[in-house]
Amino acid sequence: MSQQPTILVVDQSLHDLEFVNSCLKSLNVTCISTKEGARTLVLAKLHKPSIIFLDTTLNDLNSSKVVKYLRSNVETSKIPIVGCIPAKTQQNIDRLVISGVNDYIRKPYDVSKIEASVNHFLGWEHSCV
Repeated sequence: MSQQPTILVVDQSLHDLEFVNSCLKSLNVTCISTKEGARTLVLAKLHKPSIIFLDTTLNDLNSSKVVKYLRSNVETSKIPIVGCIPAKTQQNIDRLVISGVNDYIRKPYDVSKIEASVNHFLGWEHSCV
């Protein structure tokens, strides 16, 4: 019996955490979540998730610092990170990708985009959408 992939969801909004967790449950993956950037670092090392969905507007720790730490740590450097960007934010996407994020999606979350990211990074599809 194969083990379910684990996905770490990091979002400062409890509502968004619950929404993404609900979407992921329907995909038959294990989900862990946190509202804090600092806790992300601990959870990533402890659980070694298959993917990290990372809110780019965390309150406690700048998301680019979270990405920098994850990329510099041997245990977490290869974990795909999907940056989650608020729709109203004019954040520089290029800068986000340069910081080490593998992909991004805009908020409010869209179920089909979450599913597409999971399918892509877990290799559950043969081509990118």
